[in-house]
This record gives sequence, C-alpha cells and structure tokens, in this order.
Amino acid sequence: MRSILALAHPVALTVRVGEEHHTVSARSLERIRVYVIEDAPSNPALVGQLTMPRWPRTLERQVVRQRKRLPFRSEDVAYVVYEDLYALHRALSHVVDRYEVSEVPRLTTAIEHCHALHGVVLGLRTENFQELIGRIEGLVDQVVAAIGIDAKNAEKLTALEHVIVTRKGVDSLNRVNSSVACLRMLTAVGELIRREAGVTDIVEVYALRRQNVRLQLATLETLVHIVEDFLNQILAHWNTVRVRRRELTTAQLEHFVRSLTPVTVKPFSTTFQHVVREFSEAARCIRAGHLDQAKALLAISAASMRLRRLRVQLEAVHYRVSSATYDAAMRKRAGIIAQDANLELGLLVQELRAVDTVGMVDFSRTGLLATLADAQAALVEGNVAVAADNFRLALRTL
Repeated sequence: MRSILALAHPVALTVRVGEEHHTVSARSLERIRVYVIEDAPSNPALVGQLTMPRWPRTLERQVVRQRKRLPFRSEDVAYVVYEDLYALHRALSHVVDRYEVSEVPRLTTAIEHCHALHGVVLGLRTENFQELIGRIEGLVDQVVAAIGIDAKNAEKLTALEHVIVTRKGVDSLNRVNSSVACLRMLTAVGELIRREAGVTDIVEVYALRRQNVRLQLATLETLVHIVEDFLNQILAHWNTVRVRRRELTTAQLEHFVRSLTPVTVKPFSTTFQHVVREFSEAARCIRAGHLDQAKALLAISAASMRLRRLRVQLEAVHYRVSSATYDAAMRKRAGIIAQDANLELGLLVQELRAVDTVGMVDFSRTGLLATLADAQAALVEGNVAVAADNFRLALRTL
C-alpha cells in the first residue's frame, strides 16, 4: 500500500475541466508530476480524480504560427483532469503507443527519404535536370507521405516547406541550384531529427508515468483480491466465526479499515469508503453479538469487491476497444477486436447479473447493464468508437 499512499505535500494547482478552470489542492504521486486531487472547493466531484500537466493545443498552434521556440513558462502548462486511475492509464498508453508505433517510424522513414533525396539533388545539373526531376518528385512525394501533409508540429511543417519547394528542382530565381537544394534537405533533416528527439523525450516521460500508474493499479487491484478472499473465507465459515473467531475477525476487519481508509484515488476510493463503513459497523455488531446483521453487512462488502474485480476485467476490454479508435495499426483490426470484445463482454455481463446487489448504496445494476447492452450492440456493428463511449459511461457507475 505504501506506493499509492506515499504522496508528497499538498500543492495548489489550477486544473482545466472542459472550458472551466478550478483551483484544487493535490498531492504528487511518486514524484512523476501526476497528482491526486484532495480538495476542490469549486467542484467537489473532482476529489479523488487525477491531473497531470500538458502543453495546451492553443499554445502548440501559437508555436506553429510564429515558427519559433517559446521559453518555458509555468503559466503555459495546462493541468488536465482524468476521472480515475484507469482513464489516466489509458491516456498515457495511447500517447506512448501512438508515438512509438506511428510517429517515430514515420519520422525515421522521412529522414531516410530525405537522405536519398539529398543524394539525388547533390548531383543535379542543368544538363541532367530532365533525367533527375522525375526521381526528385517521387522522393519528395515519399517524404511528404511519411511526414503527413496534415502535420501540425512546427518542426514537421518547416521540414515540409523545404522538401516541397525542392520538388520543383529549381531555386527562387528559377535556376537549377544543387547547393540550395542540398541546404534545404539538410535543414529538413535537422528539423525532423529535432522532432524525433522531442518525441523520444515525450515517450520516456509518459512511459515512466504509465509504469508508475500501472504499479498503483496493480497494488490496489491486489488489495481488492485480498479483501475479497478474506470475505469469501469468513462468509463460507461463518459458523466458525460465530462460535470461536469473533475477536480475531473483529481485529481483521479493523485492520482492513485502517488499510482502506487512506485510499482517496478513484475509482477505488468510492468502493473502499462504502466497505470501510460496512466493516466498521460489522465489527461493532460482532462485539455486540448481532452476528446476523454483521454477516449481512459483510455480504454487501463481498458483492462490492466482486464488482470491483469485474471492473478490472471490463477495463481490459475497454482498453482494447478504445485503442482501436486511436491507433492506426489497431484500427485495421477493429472488426476482429470488436468480435473478441463482444464475446468477453457477454461473459462479464453474465457475471454481473449473478452479483447480489441488494443493500448497496448509490449503485444501479439496471442502468449499468443497459449501457453495456448499448456497447454490445455497437460492437456487433463493428462501431468501436460508440462502443468505447458506452464503456466509459458504464464504468463510471462501477
């Protein structure tokens, strides 16, 4: 539990939720500039959610427009909110995957084509212009395709400008000029290398954050399993508890109360808060001799933990489905992903129906199942984007 609870001292941050900004108090998680929001006077619903700094798109467009590097300023950073640890993990994973699978290979290909183009324009002369212009045009088209004509990054846009101008094979005075063409290629390569280095830095930062978030998730998911196993054991042997294990069971319940209470991060905090109340009340009931009432409370807790475990499995399906909306390679397999996800979701829905939710507070299985049914319908149609949206809505209730 130490990794999720060892938070730094609270800091004041201004976070962005849509077009709104809120001042919150938050603690850094593992010193990776991922923060757990602990207090949000203007929007209490933010408590337990997470935030991390991102370079805002409006500033990116400003950089592109001005074509110059702006000095780093703290006020330029936007703190974006993620509703729970799983949402943050998905966001980090999609960024890392998108850069590693798509951006880096495309930049590498573009640089290789630029080197080949440089080799051609280096030998460009008036006498061989007609012979080489076809090769130049072909290589330029390959570079443009690798970079992407819709590029928005400043370095890639600058590289595109130099490469596209080279397609004509002449300089601004309409002369065959290999020196200018070579200089343009070297400039384009330099811009692409600079972008590649920047992407590498982004990947390393986000990969480190993802690794730490995975650690937190693994720690908390393990705690869920431990509590669920404990509840299954004592409920299966309740007569033993009733006869000779009252003190031991009470001590165990109080131990879990101490372990679960400090967990303030969503989505675990919501479940743990209910379980802490149920465990505390069950301990008091056991001491007072109200064993049937204690058992009923612990049965509710056991069902809550089972739902929490099912949430973990639903998250795994959701991640694959959402990946098919972000990643180009995954989009090609969207149909297969949708089929597999639909089969897994069908099994999980059956398990959800079997959970006894009587006595639970702030939970509607009917609404959850209805939203998951919409996700199933979208998966049958192969519409992974709609399915991912329905997954997100459903998981908010768990």
